[in-house]
Amino acid sequence: MIKIACFGTRATASLILASMLNLTGWSQSSVNVGTVQVFSIGHTFGPASSLGGPAVTDFLIDQQQRFGGGGIVGSVSANFDLSNQFALTISAPPGEEFLIHVPAAGRVQFGGHLGWSNPDGYYGYYAGGVSASFGGLSGVAPSFSSSAFEIAQNHAAFEFEFGSSYLSGDIAFTSLTLTGTALAQNIGVGEVTYSPSAIIGDRFYAIYYPPSGQSSDPGSFVSIVAIPEPATTTFFIAGVLPLIIFAARRVSWTSAAVGRLS
Repeated sequence: MIKIACFGTRATASLILASMLNLTGWSQSSVNVGTVQVFSIGHTFGPASSLGGPAVTDFLIDQQQRFGGGGIVGSVSANFDLSNQFALTISAPPGEEFLIHVPAAGRVQFGGHLGWSNPDGYYGYYAGGVSASFGGLSGVAPSFSSSAFEIAQNHAAFEFEFGSSYLSGDIAFTSLTLTGTALAQNIGVGEVTYSPSAIIGDRFYAIYYPPSGQSSDPGSFVSIVAIPEPATTTFFIAGVLPLIIFAARRVSWTSAAVGRLS
């Protein structure tokens, strides 16, 4: 899909389906920017107003560091003549995990925007989708099917627009890898070094929508906690020493997972 967008805004207009394009010479490889390790969570509360709300937002990434925590992304070099995919991993510190609590009243989902450019400006974009893979997941992963990844047609910028389905319950995870894929034509630009967008503050967050009557900040619902010790089950057999069965370790699930860990 081709989109016209002001880089750093959500105002985009679809012009033509990708299936109508001549795809000869389009790139197929991936750029992995690495891992952003998060040591603290940013937080803000917005009461109800004419624009909506109330809303509680906890930030895993806050590029401008306006809300007391969250990681930051750095510059990255990429060659979109050869690549059409970009991956970023958000991770808790070693031995710890992110814990997201879904209050009994209200809804929780992921959201945000991350963009890189050289330079910032107005561009036409090739648009694609986003997949999400959780490491060490306990709980049910949400879908990121409503998210988008976009590469500027002149390769001057690329960006994520995030929006997930609502969480069905509490989840914990050690890492989250976000992979965006879009069409990117070989136009001979070569490798470019991109900086985080300066037009808007890049952010990735979980957002909680409490009941409409909530007028005060209920506090954070996302935290970074120590990974709990594996649970054990003990079976006593007459005349035999207790047999300890250790619970299976957590495994990585993609956002398409629909089952629950036992």
